[in-house]
Amino acid sequence: SSEYDWVMARLLLALALATAITTAPLHQITSVGRDFPATIDANQRYVFYLHGRIIEEHGLRPRDPRYGIYDYEEILRALEAHGLRVISEGRPQGTDPEQYAKRVRDQIVQTIEVAGPTTFYVMKVFSQTPLNPDRLPKWIRVRPDLTRDEAARIAALPIVAYAGIWAQVIQRVEYNSVRTQPQAIIGADDGFTEIQGGDLATGRWFTHAELASGIAVVVLDVDVARRLFGAVTPLDRLVRLGGRPARVIGIYQPAANIFKPPGQEVAAIVPYAMLEHQFTIDKTVALYLPVKPKPGVTVADAQEAVTIALREMRRLRPADRNNFDMITQDQILDVFNKLTGVFFLVMIALSAVALLVGGIGVMAVMMISVTERTREIGVRKAVGATRADILLQFLFEAATLTGAGGVIGILVGLGLGRGITMLMHVDAVPPLNLTLIAVFVSVSLGLVFGLLPARRAARLDPIDALRYE
Repeated sequence: SSEYDWVMARLLLALALATAITTAPLHQITSVGRDFPATIDANQRYVFYLHGRIIEEHGLRPRDPRYGIYDYEEILRALEAHGLRVISEGRPQGTDPEQYAKRVRDQIVQTIEVAGPTTFYVMKVFSQTPLNPDRLPKWIRVRPDLTRDEAARIAALPIVAYAGIWAQVIQRVEYNSVRTQPQAIIGADDGFTEIQGGDLATGRWFTHAELASGIAVVVLDVDVARRLFGAVTPLDRLVRLGGRPARVIGIYQPAANIFKPPGQEVAAIVPYAMLEHQFTIDKTVALYLPVKPKPGVTVADAQEAVTIALREMRRLRPADRNNFDMITQDQILDVFNKLTGVFFLVMIALSAVALLVGGIGVMAVMMISVTERTREIGVRKAVGATRADILLQFLFEAATLTGAGGVIGILVGLGLGRGITMLMHVDAVPPLNLTLIAVFVSVSLGLVFGLLPARRAARLDPIDALRYE
């Protein structure tokens, strides 16, 4: 009937939309031979980061000199012409949440390796739960804020390679009438790349005078600079950071991080003194001291030396507890693992609810089908059809219904994914195993939730069925 066809069409559409989530894996070349490290992103046909020695020694020409961006194909040809070869090529496979989370975790591990596995951070307080700055517990309020003198004392330790004082605020960056969304503005120093990796695409870092006096200068992220300036050269231009003017002195190209969550990008780096003078810093959670020990020094040894130095500066007695916290890279990774564990639980719960709703929809459609085809069932039984025949007929129909919905959803997802990858110039490899699993789950859904309507149809009395109007 028309009502049955309408319900069936709705179910097919719902199943198609439910399974139309197919994204393309990303293609990334992570290094090249002969000790010339590079990261080449094939998705945008640009080089995210290329070591300066390659540029200088082999005469490579940037596609966009203003931002230090190089054409991907030209880079590969130049590398081959000068005897360089690709030695590491990653093609992450799969698009399910587990594999995506694994790739994010791998990226976090890579970021940790950039900073160094022994790098740690000194904070006023480290909490895995959000803190309300207006209602802090007393034990946090009585803790002193971190200071530049403490950072300098730590940096002077013989086993420390780098230490500084950093902070961040969330503000917009604006040039003329163009502005960004609220993003992180980091107050740091010229050792920013020691911890964060990446390099300058063009321009320079801060001078000692600028760091000491807090002059309003800024190093912009390359994407932010491109968004604000377009074809205009950014250097020596005035931008506004949260409404405060600053002169652009450099363009920062961050280390490749294709899985960085949206909204977590660093828009600009300014001298810490400027950030402290011109912005209100949440010194409880947004102020910290990054510490990088010298090679060969363990985290435990470095933390012990830093603890002794800070306790001496704060005149703590032996019986007093530390009024500061330290967080290591292992702790950061542990926090991420806990978050991904919760993420998996939520995804499992959502998937279970989606399957339950879809199964109930299948059951409802098949119940309607059994009711409307009661006389047909009676005729089939009258001419010799057994209960098993009727049961298999309706189970096959339910499996066909959900299987067709799954196939339609996969085709729609593949089509959308292909269109997006063509627009983004992404090297896409759809995961065949997950595609087959999706079809199997769709068919299984029809068999499980179609069993009750099929049994009801099989148990109908043929005489009562023939009399049904």
